[in-house]
Amino acid sequence: MRTAIATFLVLAVSGGALAAQPRHSTHALARGTAHAAPSQPAADRAVMATQPLPVIKAYYPQEYRQIAAVVDDGARAHQSAAEIAGSIEGMSHALLGRMSPYYNTDNTIDYMANSRDMLREVIAQAPGQCAQFMRADGRLNAEARATLATLLAKQPGWRAGLMQASLKQAATVPAKPAAGAPNPIVLQAIRDVALHNVPAALRVYLRPINPAGPMSPQESEAACRYTSGLITATLQLPSEQAATTFKQLSDPARGLWSVSEHLIPSPDPSARLTVAAAFP
Repeated sequence: MRTAIATFLVLAVSGGALAAQPRHSTHALARGTAHAAPSQPAADRAVMATQPLPVIKAYYPQEYRQIAAVVDDGARAHQSAAEIAGSIEGMSHALLGRMSPYYNTDNTIDYMANSRDMLREVIAQAPGQCAQFMRADGRLNAEARATLATLLAKQPGWRAGLMQASLKQAATVPAKPAAGAPNPIVLQAIRDVALHNVPAALRVYLRPINPAGPMSPQESEAACRYTSGLITATLQLPSEQAATTFKQLSDPARGLWSVSEHLIPSPDPSARLTVAAAFP
């Protein structure tokens, strides 16, 4: 069934054009291994050479200082090197998301594939925490930070090359942000494919969530599976259309969550998935 819908998606909007294939970076992401005394500036520690921090330092000094402060706080709290690496990864990926309107087509496709893969990994390891990883600021709670540290330990090659190339390109030769709204026929097809990515037992949890209230593990998992499915479906479009559609669906200020919130299956067409701005 999913294959049939995916085929319809591509044929309906591209006249049978070949679907875009997500590309994967093979660069290794070094993990910080040194604990420094709290009085030692973060910028002097070996961990601050972790990729993509040199590129962030060169082109995004304000964000670099924010990451350095979080690393300092982690050292003072006696976090492990892996946990500190998790914080760096989370905040680096958040910056990657905020700059996404300015990526060229290739880097947008890579960012989409990276985001999809990250969500798949978190869904497999800690589905109830998954919504944490769609935050726009990259500030993870303790559980999510530990989960990301575990994932980094298992996959130390997590796409540092992609981050470096994309962030440098966005800073030096920014692409023009996408304007307008996506084709409604495309949206309907994408929505159908994404919905099939959510197990039937979890679809009831795809509903507007009160930002002021708690989020259940089922709501978190359902939202992440839906978002992952949405990105996967969009990647089946021809590359330029996929990149433009993804940008039109995204709100960099709200993180990956914004990709799915406009396509929530609901009798109310104005209904959206929403998430609290503050997490415990």
